[in-house]
Amino acid sequence: MSNIISALLTERARHMDSLARLKAASNDWTAVERTRGEATMANIMSQVLELDSQLKRQGYKTHLQYQGGAA
Repeated sequence: MSNIISALLTERARHMDSLARLKAASNDWTAVERTRGEATMANIMSQVLELDSQLKRQGYKTHLQYQGGAA
């Protein structure tokens, strides 16, 4: 595996971990926190999609393990 793909996968894994932690914490959010949290999750998800696009250009196939917003 190339260094580029490895770096992209590492960054993607960090983002996916962040999404999982945010989703787990979302049950305890207030309305204000929920609005901010959902915006943060959408931002992170857009970064994941960009990483997937970069990985695809490198010939690596990914599949999303997370889809959707806060619970």
